Amino acid sequence: MAKKIKIAKRHTDLPVPHHFVALDAIKWEKSDRGTVIVATAYLDLLLRGLLEKEMRQDAELLDTVFTNNGPLRDFSARIKLAHALNLIGTAAYADFNILRDIRNAFAHSAHILSFDTPNVADMCRRLWYPVAPMINYGNSSTPTEPRDIFIRAVDMLSDGLNSSMLRKTADPFMLMRLGHPRSPAKRRVLPRFCSKPSRCQG
Repeated sequence: MAKKIKIAKRHTDLPVPHHFVALDAIKWEKSDRGTVIVATAYLDLLLRGLLEKEMRQDAELLDTVFTNNGPLRDFSARIKLAHALNLIGTAAYADFNILRDIRNAFAHSAHILSFDTPNVADMCRRLWYPVAPMINYGNSSTPTEPRDIFIRAVDMLSDGLNSSMLRKTADPFMLMRLGHPRSPAKRRVLPRFCSKPSRCQG
């Protein structure tokens, strides 16, 4: 299942019910690196789905925009456009960028990383959604360990994106548009241990 998430073009390419299947695959992934890569790949697919709903429904055009050398082929571009279109608020924008930094660290670092690596743990603890006091997420306790914080952030953001696409709630964008006390512009763009900074931008 993890491989299917990584190679899928759209979230609808995943087995039904795709959202629950994807979350199970993320939670049961054994390695920390695998967890990060699969989780961010799924969020990337959901961002594409949300953006596609706002665009001209031309399959060939959408494939051109989102794949190969298209302007929205990577996670970074999709995050920025979703924020520019006000589909996600400042909190989600900041957290998506932190998750992207974590993904880049695991994908490009020459070192063996885990959620206990100090810089990775620090980035996880800067995620806002998992610890936001105004969000009661299924009556579950606030996570404290870096891996649990990361998983909770992915749970919440993927739930918000999925609900926004399905338009199941009275205000489908409410969770995705929450405010944030910190400025996204202040986030650290590159982890210190990124071995090839030129490759860690996208």
